[in-house]
Amino acid sequence: MKRIFGLLTILAFGGGQTSAQLPPRDQKAISTALLAASLTEDDLSFARFGVKPPLTPNFVPDALAKPIAGLEEVLKLHASVDGSVSEQLKRINESIYKDPAVISTTALGAELPATAALPEELRGPIGALVDAVAEANASVKAATANLTPEEKRALIESLPQWAAQGTDLKFSFVKQTRMSYTSVLALLGKVDMVKMRTAALKLSVRIEEALPELRKAAKTGWGGSSTFNASGVSVEVRGVADDPLVRGTSQLCVDLGGRNRYSGRYGAGIGYASAMIDLGSETVVDMPDAAGGCGILGIGYAYFGGSRPDLRATNLAFGAGLAGVGICRVEKACFAESRALGQGFGMAGVGLFVASDATDYLKHGYLGQGAGMLGGTGWLVNKAGNDRYRSGGVVADGESPGFFISRVQGYAGILPGGIGLITDLSGDDLYEVGSDAQGCSTRFGVGSMCDYSGNDTYVGTRRVQASADNNGFAVLLDATGDDIYTARQNAVHGYATTRSVAFMIDREGDDVYAARQSQPGYASEGSIAFAIDDDGSDTFTGNPGVGMTTTGRAAFGFFVKTGRDTRFPDGPSLGSITLTNTDGVSANFESQTSITAASTIAPGSIQVGEDELDGLWERVSANGVQSIEASRRLVGAGLPALKRFLTTYASLATTPARQTAGAIVASSPQAAKLLADSAADTNPGTLGAFFEIATYAKSSILSPLIPKGLDNDLCS
Repeated sequence: MKRIFGLLTILAFGGGQTSAQLPPRDQKAISTALLAASLTEDDLSFARFGVKPPLTPNFVPDALAKPIAGLEEVLKLHASVDGSVSEQLKRINESIYKDPAVISTTALGAELPATAALPEELRGPIGALVDAVAEANASVKAATANLTPEEKRALIESLPQWAAQGTDLKFSFVKQTRMSYTSVLALLGKVDMVKMRTAALKLSVRIEEALPELRKAAKTGWGGSSTFNASGVSVEVRGVADDPLVRGTSQLCVDLGGRNRYSGRYGAGIGYASAMIDLGSETVVDMPDAAGGCGILGIGYAYFGGSRPDLRATNLAFGAGLAGVGICRVEKACFAESRALGQGFGMAGVGLFVASDATDYLKHGYLGQGAGMLGGTGWLVNKAGNDRYRSGGVVADGESPGFFISRVQGYAGILPGGIGLITDLSGDDLYEVGSDAQGCSTRFGVGSMCDYSGNDTYVGTRRVQASADNNGFAVLLDATGDDIYTARQNAVHGYATTRSVAFMIDREGDDVYAARQSQPGYASEGSIAFAIDDDGSDTFTGNPGVGMTTTGRAAFGFFVKTGRDTRFPDGPSLGSITLTNTDGVSANFESQTSITAASTIAPGSIQVGEDELDGLWERVSANGVQSIEASRRLVGAGLPALKRFLTTYASLATTPARQTAGAIVASSPQAAKLLADSAADTNPGTLGAFFEIATYAKSSILSPLIPKGLDNDLCS
């Protein structure tokens, strides 16, 4: 099929066929676009992926298979936000993972020992919290019962290293060399994540139930402290005095008030359950790696209920869940700064950060603020306030010298199957990032960003603001306000390539869309992109709505605009419909690690050790530091590099990695023969990747396998 739908600018009218559950204005915009292109919703449901990667919830392939219904489900998640931790966990468990509903929790109280020197008003709520943590501990133990102690430790240390692949990030608690990816998947298959997520939900409900009693007890002015053990839980309770909290080994820490200083590892569930509750004012936190609401093979919960907390940590903090659940809740206006893997980061687990309904300053260097991978969900929720979100400065962008990779604010990628969400309900907000952010998805994930009201500003470098590639599903919705969307480079404003889906929707306001290369509603290589601006006087620096056929795959780019005084540099007049048919190749949008960048290197001219090959392929796949140089070294290594790629990385590799493999195949007949021999023996889910590599190499050596590919819809 070669028909490409290009530019569409119209006054919305009825018709077409769209999901009945979307808001009427979104239904109307989408149905108008489909009607003008003589399409229905079913026409967008062509094959967009092969075998579902391990650990991936059905939420992801369902969205890719039926894009309009997928958009509806994503927007339902954003619309469910109410600021309650337990409610958000419930939505994650039931809507994304289809876990059984938790009807109720059993509110019991542990019997406290005589050594628990607490006033009577505290014994009840502390006893209830001890029982809640003990119950969660028992569930964590049951969820990980099939792992040996050595396997648990190996997984705890390997997961952060895999999340940080392609970077120079280090973690203070990691001493072992990481396991292979295959070994990680095998051990994760032994973890009962349904039990883990259910336990985290029950613990959050119990904590929310205890908070009113704790606040009431705080009013008595008790200024003492007590440490003890009860029901197998180490407990630290402090009153309303100004306390330094350095112990860091307590599974339950409660501080009722004062100006507190935290330097220990609190709220860290590393193989168990842990919770911290701070009701102080002007609390200062300076925590090490894996703290402040971090769960790795466990459950970590951190609650900050006082005014003006100053929260700082390095890595894996403030809502980070890796094969576990990490939760951080902040009630009042805050400053929060973390380096990497936090503020709502999930990897084969759940990371949830719920910020205040006041003005927050949230700074995070890399991979967080609503980021997910490997079947994990990361979600940042903010109810209100004129907030500032900032990211960068940690991982250099190998494609854009002088800039940084962020991977935040509704990001899914690196390892397949992740879900990243950021939801802000109101306020005039500023979002500042590097690349790969603000509703960005790759590698079979869902990345979505939703801001419901306010005059907002979005600033990024590249692959931002509803950008999807390599089987990604990306969404950016801004419901109201006069907004500014700016990017220094390209792949922005509803951009989809390599069998992906992107939706950029702005419902109201006078908006500006500006980038070096902005084409709202751009799609190529079997992808679908929608850019919808439903009302207002808007300015665009690029002409919208482009669909390109690349490597034989049709794509559909849709742009729908209603409103007044819309300005394009050289675009359609308001009220017009323009369709274009284009057979072409997407130019100047591919990664610089492409076949063009690497093909000048002679194969075999660079000697690369076996141990170095994995790191080079990971850097290329992640587009991290020195990704271009890594691509050059792999091409120079030649056959050994290709052999490692075909046996280890082909099925789940990103487009830059497959392009690099294509450059090797194009370099010698021996490499082409290795591809053909490997393709003949590969499984159906990987065969599509082999055809793609041959396409990049402009090689016909796989021609005899075309009938096999045609019989396999996974290669579509």
